[in-house]
Amino acid sequence: MENLTTTPNHREPSRPVLLVGSSLIVLGIILLLSNYLQNYWLLFSAVPFTGMILIIESIRNKKYGLTILGSLIIGHGAGILIFFLTENNVAITERIGWLLLGSGMSWIMITAISAIYLARSPWWPLIPGVVICSVAFVFQFTQMRAVDFVLFIVTTVGLVLLGSGVMFRIFGLIIPGSILIGIGPSIYLAWGTSYLESPLAKTGGMLVGFALGWAGITFFSRAVTSKFVWWPLIPCGVLATVGWGLYIGGNPAGSMSFIGNTGSMVLILLGIYLLLLQSESKR
Repeated sequence: MENLTTTPNHREPSRPVLLVGSSLIVLGIILLLSNYLQNYWLLFSAVPFTGMILIIESIRNKKYGLTILGSLIIGHGAGILIFFLTENNVAITERIGWLLLGSGMSWIMITAISAIYLARSPWWPLIPGVVICSVAFVFQFTQMRAVDFVLFIVTTVGLVLLGSGVMFRIFGLIIPGSILIGIGPSIYLAWGTSYLESPLAKTGGMLVGFALGWAGITFFSRAVTSKFVWWPLIPCGVLATVGWGLYIGGNPAGSMSFIGNTGSMVLILLGIYLLLLQSESKR
């Protein structure tokens, strides 16, 4: 006789179906409450709440794609919520700043959640994250001049590239990171402040700042290689020499102190580099 076995004529619901179904139920409840209470901030809060559900699901099942989607939904939803619920007497620029801040933080959340719960450390979301956050800071705390955007955007991108290069030992990221860190503050100090009055002196000071950025490549390369990386000192020396010449022409009275200060900074960086190199060789 044949051994006939009966199998249940049903299948377990898949996780995507459960996720979508539970999200729709929650959204429906929020819509009912917002209409009943005549309080439409609940309607705006539905978006970040949906993102939280996706994040929880991504952590439970180690789904990197859901982490990206959930983080973006939470950040953008929170930014929209703050933008529309902020009082009308708040300046529109500040409200836009909060909107951009939520958007930027959503990208940073991808890296943070992935590193803590998914054993992954993606650095690429930090670039759009810090760029958008830096623009948000410009809208909220500055006069929104061109030099303000240059200072925040260029410097923060440089910090992300440099930090990622040092952390993950990628020399290709250290090079643009160091250069951008030298460019951003130099342009701001030269053209965004009254520290220097002569345009010639401003240009000279800016070029010397660029030179320090190139010197930073040699300094931070110690995190990647034990060899002395000397070639960045060539553009560093050229830029510093031209910058000192322009500064002397634009501000002869303060030329000696300026040259002494910038030269001291380069010597300090090289001295720390050599000490690190020596301490590493003794291990």
